[in-house]
Amino acid sequence: ILQCILENKHFKEYPNSKKKGYYDYYEVIKQPICLDEIKRKFVEKEYTQLSEFVYDVRLLLLNCYRFFGPNAIETRRALRLEETFERKLASLSDEQRELCSLEATHGKLENVTETEPPAEDESKHQFESKLLESVEGEKATRLLERKQKLEEEIRSEKEGVEKDILTWEKDVLFTEEEYKMMKYMWEIPVIGHFISLSVYQLNIEIMPMYEIERMFLMPQASKGLARLMTTLLSTPLTRLKIHTKPSMPYKIWNKKLTLKVSGWFKIYNKSNNDPQVVFEKLGIEHQFWKIFGNSNPLEEYEFHQLTFHQRVFLVKTLCDYILQNHKLIRDTISEITEEFYILLGEDRSGSKYMYFPQFLNQDIRVYKQCIDPKTWIERDREHHTEALKTGKNLKVNQKKKRHKRRAWMLGKITKRVSPKKNDGGKLKKIVETKEKCLETGEVNHGTTESRADCDPTKIKITLNLKSVNDTVNDSLDKVKLVIVKDKDEYKMKSCEEIKSETENKERKVLYSAVWLEPNPEDFELVADSVEGLRRLLEKLCDDDVELIKKLVNSNLK
Repeated sequence: ILQCILENKHFKEYPNSKKKGYYDYYEVIKQPICLDEIKRKFVEKEYTQLSEFVYDVRLLLLNCYRFFGPNAIETRRALRLEETFERKLASLSDEQRELCSLEATHGKLENVTETEPPAEDESKHQFESKLLESVEGEKATRLLERKQKLEEEIRSEKEGVEKDILTWEKDVLFTEEEYKMMKYMWEIPVIGHFISLSVYQLNIEIMPMYEIERMFLMPQASKGLARLMTTLLSTPLTRLKIHTKPSMPYKIWNKKLTLKVSGWFKIYNKSNNDPQVVFEKLGIEHQFWKIFGNSNPLEEYEFHQLTFHQRVFLVKTLCDYILQNHKLIRDTISEITEEFYILLGEDRSGSKYMYFPQFLNQDIRVYKQCIDPKTWIERDREHHTEALKTGKNLKVNQKKKRHKRRAWMLGKITKRVSPKKNDGGKLKKIVETKEKCLETGEVNHGTTESRADCDPTKIKITLNLKSVNDTVNDSLDKVKLVIVKDKDEYKMKSCEEIKSETENKERKVLYSAVWLEPNPEDFELVADSVEGLRRLLEKLCDDDVELIKKLVNSNLK
């Protein structure tokens, strides 16, 4: 029997765990064996009984079936070997066959169905291995377990990365004011809703709300905002081929946006600052002019330098402009028959809880809207009434000052002159600088005086010279690079850089309508995840339980 088995070329040596496909062989197979090991045991007379030899051969076959599974080429080779081995055993006597039976060597195997032996007349029949049947599904379960373990590792790693991102967001990206403003701004879901409804007409991928909420915090680095602004600032014809081209860099779309907004302001100024005329022409709401003022802030400031409220409202206004002026997008949105938002319910105060079904593929977002939110017109009126009150107080103070000045001029009161602080120190510095200049021969800005200025007996000499600033400004046009001292370092700067720095210093203060910023009592994002939704429901249920307890107590009393 051993000679017949050794004629087989395969399974002679132990598998190499470094070979491809065998890396986990010794983790799966706890009792490895090979034909050379069986031959060694036979030669050294380690087998005392025939059943021990049969057990080792079957163990070799069982290991192969367990590791490679039913469909591998190694399994087919092992089946041929088992068939010849079982035929040899069948030629033994009845007593020896009983000692070498499968139950005697390996006991009762699991997952094995008892079948009737084939009839003697059937010369040709397919060999069926009970060993293979007992371990047939082990490889599939092992691969499934490995896949689940890998998925769990990836999930835990992803959760760790998400936790790191959340901590980075809280510590670096979000300030408390910006995070609150993001929660209370109804314009952000409006932008997301517009994108989800016109995603095919804009020729853009669906953007999750998570990305839309955060892209306004880092406009220079956000790829999503660059993609969105590229399609919003393009014409309908160029928008058709926009997927074949890369997104515009920040500097380019910022310049295009500046030109677009300056065109809006020209129309607004030509219409004598009438927002109704602009609304009918362009679809820009009246609120836009209150938030941005009467001049284009992008002419002096870049997009990322605007306030968070202005950034969001500008993009929202651009969406309104496209909806009004691009017919294809307007028609597609008007043809939509499904509900734009779904009302979940109301709480005891009458506040509505709603969600947009278009967001559910990407995110969970539940918003709360109060029963009677204040309009921006009401808030603007309140601000104006407060400003008028403060203005009246200022006028009263100015009148008092004028009356005092008139009384002093008529001689009714004497004007009290309060001595300025550190005057002596300034005079001392002026004298020291004059003495230094006269000793070294250097010249100060404007006019310089000799030491004779201090001594009345000597003649006073005055040198009228051109100011150094004028000479520097004249030379800037000729010199390309200038050495400039920046803190403790000297740097080379071009004339254009110096001029741009001076221009930036002289620009206007950014107009910001603080009184029109979002009100937390009007609109709020209350749930942005499954966990957040669970917390919201628990909170509402706890409130109901407390109310029921109070009602029960009052009824008992």
